[in-house]
Amino acid sequence: GGGGGGGALSTGAATRKTDPRPLNDRHYMMSNINTVHKFLTSHGYERPIEKRQLQSPTSKEFFYIFAFLYRHIDPSFDVANYESGVSKPTRGGAKGGGKKAGDGKDGKDGDGGGAPAARLEDEIPAIFKALGYPTAISKRSLHAVGSPHAWPALLGALTWLIELLTYDEICADKEREYAQQQAAAAAAVAHAQQQQAQQQQQQQVAA
Repeated sequence: GGGGGGGALSTGAATRKTDPRPLNDRHYMMSNINTVHKFLTSHGYERPIEKRQLQSPTSKEFFYIFAFLYRHIDPSFDVANYESGVSKPTRGGAKGGGKKAGDGKDGKDGDGGGAPAARLEDEIPAIFKALGYPTAISKRSLHAVGSPHAWPALLGALTWLIELLTYDEICADKEREYAQQQAAAAAAVAHAQQQQAQQQQQQQVAA
């Protein structure tokens, strides 16, 4: 990235990173909590969730919520494939006392060939960046998700992701509606042509 400019450029970059939303405002946070809770409950979130849990969630709950939302974009995403406070994935397929990934001797056995598992704390900021989220997600905040300094920004990120998914749903609905209208119009034309052909046949028979 071209970083050769002077102070004005750096100030501009810093300004772009500042989220203009009132993330710490209590009413704004409650509105975001309602948005997240409504989406989760209406889309079959697999874990019990109440609004009060979303006022200061655990890192574990946040990771599960993020994974549920992101699976609408990438169905293969699974928190079990990452290192985190949520779960430690089994590496190399060993059940008990097996070699750890990176032992070198058995590197060819098991998934990943001994490569260390990626961490959710690294992966989530990268995913938001790839999706075009305008502000950076702090990796440090993912270690204390429910804390007062971390949660408002992370809640804002989840709300943004839900807005993205909702927009995609609306577009998909409109595409389906258009396709149905086109199919109905084509069926009406075909029916009219069929009736016209039958009338012509009847006229020929009568003649």
